[in-house]
Amino acid sequence: MWQGAAPYANYNTNFHKRWNHFWRFSGGDIINDGIHQMDLARWLIGKDYPKSVYSIGGRFAEPGVFETPDTQAVVYEYDDMVMTFELTLYTPYILKTPMSIRQSDTFPHWPQNSTCIELYGSRGLMVVGRHGGGWQVFAQPQDQKPVVVAQRFGRFPDPEHKQNFVDCIRSRGRPNADIEEGHRSTLLCQFGNISYRLSGQKLIVDPKTESFIGNTQANALLKREYRSPWVVPDKV
Repeated sequence: MWQGAAPYANYNTNFHKRWNHFWRFSGGDIINDGIHQMDLARWLIGKDYPKSVYSIGGRFAEPGVFETPDTQAVVYEYDDMVMTFELTLYTPYILKTPMSIRQSDTFPHWPQNSTCIELYGSRGLMVVGRHGGGWQVFAQPQDQKPVVVAQRFGRFPDPEHKQNFVDCIRSRGRPNADIEEGHRSTLLCQFGNISYRLSGQKLIVDPKTESFIGNTQANALLKREYRSPWVVPDKV
């Protein structure tokens, strides 16, 4: 029962305690934690599907039986921009934004912040923190000192999201964090993992079918083999 739709296996303490490091149960840290940044980044750039995806990485700091990468980089190609995603799991000096900052008029120390998005424009750099980290826009430095041209402190947004969800139940409207938007963001993570598992193959995306053009090997990884009775039908 605990294994759900995953392939059956005898009890293994690694499966039990570190399940998110095995492909049979999870998609690694790009799914576990990176999805939050991916969702925010996709909202910021206003894109749905990339033209192509490729990913490289490995398991460098914690060898053993684990399968998913502790280091991963993914490149997403769009018509007018390139978006990259990076993760590492062995950098204790790179920190998530603490709640004390999310609830105050303070910004994280961006160079050592693990949960921010960086947008490089032609006239400045915008750094956006997730879950209430706020944002700042930097212009060209003066005398090697940062120049902030715009900024806004953040606040942890859970109360507003919860209220929006309840309001939409009553009104039958779409919530701010709509499930279809969540699906598209998660799909970017899945695309990256599929490329990684195929040794960094560059995958060409078909946005109409949410699959890959001319790559049966990659398309086979878009769906798992479900174990009865946890079978999801093709049409729901």
